[in-house]
Amino acid sequence: MNRANAGGALAAIVALCAVAGCSSLSSVRGVSATSEQPWAAATAVAAPLDLPDDTSALALLRSAAAAAEELSFEGVTISTQSAGGALRHDRVVHVPGRGTITEAIGQRDGGQLIPDGADSTLPGAARFLDLLAARYAVTVGGEGQVMNRPADVVEAHDSAHRLLARFWVDRKTNLMVKRQLIDPSTAVVRTVEFESLTTPARSTPDVTATASQGPQLTDVAVGRLRSEGWVCPQALPGGLTFVSADETDSGAVHLVYSDGLDVVSLFVQKGRLDPHRMGDMTMSSMAGGTVFSVDGASPTLVWSSQGSVLTLMSDLPRPALIRIVTALAPDVLTN
Repeated sequence: MNRANAGGALAAIVALCAVAGCSSLSSVRGVSATSEQPWAAATAVAAPLDLPDDTSALALLRSAAAAAEELSFEGVTISTQSAGGALRHDRVVHVPGRGTITEAIGQRDGGQLIPDGADSTLPGAARFLDLLAARYAVTVGGEGQVMNRPADVVEAHDSAHRLLARFWVDRKTNLMVKRQLIDPSTAVVRTVEFESLTTPARSTPDVTATASQGPQLTDVAVGRLRSEGWVCPQALPGGLTFVSADETDSGAVHLVYSDGLDVVSLFVQKGRLDPHRMGDMTMSSMAGGTVFSVDGASPTLVWSSQGSVLTLMSDLPRPALIRIVTALAPDVLTN
């Protein structure tokens, strides 16, 4: 599952600041709606497969979801990807009732606070349990060890019985301590795991930037925005289903999508993109338009489309990212 979290939110804020002539949510009410959105055909909602699940496996993941919010803990996680061998170390501290603080080890930007219920960090991955159960067959995969500690292994299979993910649930804390995503060819695509874990947490790092979760938008509100011309797809390519939406302090809409394994954050703000204010982001041609990007363990892509600026944060493989960008029709920009 992706770390579409506050660690990348700072990059999104920088990108959104490059919007020229942007409008708030309230100021665009009454914008004329187009009869059919250009991205509608490319974002069909994937029907739930309703595959059989092991109740013991679901119980393990539910206990992991509860522990991720209720326990005080701190540790260091390591994230690796097979494509390019991307490697990232994060310090993770959870404060019950407040949220999870993450900071990339070796960077000096300080920690990022992800409010409870909004994170997709390793321990919080089980919040997407309902989507996981609807899309995949979830079973108990036996026993394992992480950090030389015993753990129960939960597996997710598709309708062709192919193994697509493994989750390790620590027996001592009930926290999810390792997650592994696997492609249909059985190659491991991405792994996130704790190298160290202590509960309760002994300290709290400085928080220099906060990914505050803004007012939640109801399905009715999102549907109204969609009818008014906002880019708010009900789904994204690859079986990613709309999960939630909230309004950021800058007036953007933050949309979250998931299939139970991967998580994508899409920020949408009315306005136009100023190519001269994109800092060190790389400009390239993608899907017939102009896209700015920052590579790394959690890539960020920014582009203009239909009078809006879109910021996509996800560690999906690049082909999957290109499919999403293609569906959301980037404009061609000139310097």
